[in-house]
Amino acid sequence: MWELVDRKATRDFDGFMTEVSLYCDGERFVIVFGDSDLYWVEDESNWEFETESAIEAYELFSDF
Repeated sequence: MWELVDRKATRDFDGFMTEVSLYCDGERFVIVFGDSDLYWVEDESNWEFETESAIEAYELFSDF
């Protein structure tokens, strides 16, 4: 089961504000870029990044 770890607002490539969400299923971390009302972690096509490393996930999440 995916759990939301963190979410924040960031500017997208058009300069508009959007959400970036970091999820974990206990083994993997996934970053989903876009409005959480439209983009779900359950849809793997929305994943921007996947890793098993918590350090790498948090570093990439903080870069957004």
